[in-house]
Amino acid sequence: MKNNDEFPKLTILPDFSPPPQPRLTNSEKYGSLYWMGITGLIASILLVSWFAVNLWMMRDVWQAIYVLHDADSAVDARVQASEFLASDPRMEPSQIQPMIFRKSLPEKARYILAEHLDKALSAKDAGEMLQLLSTEGPTSPPNWLRGHLARLAVITLKPDSTFPVTTLTKFIADPDPVVADWAAFGLARCLDPKARQVGLDRLDQRAKSGSSLATNLLIAKDGASVTSTVALNQAIKAMRAETSQNKSVAPID
Repeated sequence: MKNNDEFPKLTILPDFSPPPQPRLTNSEKYGSLYWMGITGLIASILLVSWFAVNLWMMRDVWQAIYVLHDADSAVDARVQASEFLASDPRMEPSQIQPMIFRKSLPEKARYILAEHLDKALSAKDAGEMLQLLSTEGPTSPPNWLRGHLARLAVITLKPDSTFPVTTLTKFIADPDPVVADWAAFGLARCLDPKARQVGLDRLDQRAKSGSSLATNLLIAKDGASVTSTVALNQAIKAMRAETSQNKSVAPID
């Protein structure tokens, strides 16, 4: 075969172009991955929409949080914001508890937030609150807060073998009667009979002197009955007028 000669045509191949193949759809190209992608996109849209709706529904809560922490807002407005947050069921105790320690907030607002806490977040937090009650100087919390810290700690800790009987016995002699009464309430519910009698004697003595707080704590010590629950709520309200420091920051009934 010469160099200039062309290759001979192969008779076994047809002398025409093959017909065009139909285009595959995306589902045919990618199979199950295509539908997984569509499903993921829909799920993402639903999640973003859910977040946006919840953010819109919580706008009044976010506004109250902003006003409460805004130093340029009027004190009355910040106090009203704390009342709104404290009574809003959408606010979790884990969100409220840190606020009661923030010195940048008005004391009356912090008192309202503390008053609406039923107990500490955990036994560990309760133990730290008792330790904080023992501090002195600049790090010591104000008297009104000490009373609520004692309350939260005593209600949170279970009256079992780990109950801090020694620590609460020391607080019986605390100069703040609110702290002393809550310590006595804790002792009145503990397993140690001697310590329990010490707590009962303290509450009985204070109740006879006219203390509404001690009177209600004597009723509340007996357990989780309806009467005890009502008495416990009354005791929390009675804290407002128990000392001059509490009267200066507590809401007026």
